[in-house]
Amino acid sequence: MTTIRSIPLVLLVSVATLLFPPSATASTWYVTQSGTGDATTIQAGIDLASTGDTVLVAPGVYTDTLLVTIQGEQKVANVHLTKEISLIAEGDTTNTIIDGRDSDVAIFVEGVGSGGLIQGFRISTVFAIFLCPAPSPGESDSEAQLAPQADFRVGVWCENSAVTIEHCALEGNGIAVELHTSPVTIRGCRFARDARGVWCYSG
Repeated sequence: MTTIRSIPLVLLVSVATLLFPPSATASTWYVTQSGTGDATTIQAGIDLASTGDTVLVAPGVYTDTLLVTIQGEQKVANVHLTKEISLIAEGDTTNTIIDGRDSDVAIFVEGVGSGGLIQGFRISTVFAIFLCPAPSPGESDSEAQLAPQADFRVGVWCENSAVTIEHCALEGNGIAVELHTSPVTIRGCRFARDARGVWCYSG
């Protein structure tokens, strides 16, 4: 006759936990300038977030800056995104604004994969009036006009990234979106008063 022995419940739970680990739940971090959320600046909200999280930004004009290194040069940016998170405006492009008038780059995206999202913001660096560049020796007028300008402020600069930029308004930038080895998806965005639209170096 076969004897059936009971298996301790603790052992069963332990085995089940190993075979089916609990799934991590994504968090939402709320940015409000009034201090009623989790952070008062967009960058502070991003710093709190982990991969897969959402940073929800309340309506307002966000002008905070930080120093970043872009291609070996120190630049001023409003936001530095380095995580696969969703950065989403709670309002829309009329009332949730990243204002980079004191910045070289409004949003610097670095090393972010296809899970990254920027949605619903007005992104503006309020570029200064510029003179059309004169052609260099051996360069045509049209080539000179198309050459990137080192002093142009950039709305979104992407480096080695594949984020989605969705339903944003890119207005008043020297270059609206600058891509460096970045197969970025741009969907449902509005471009206005930008000296350059999307400047793609590769990707």
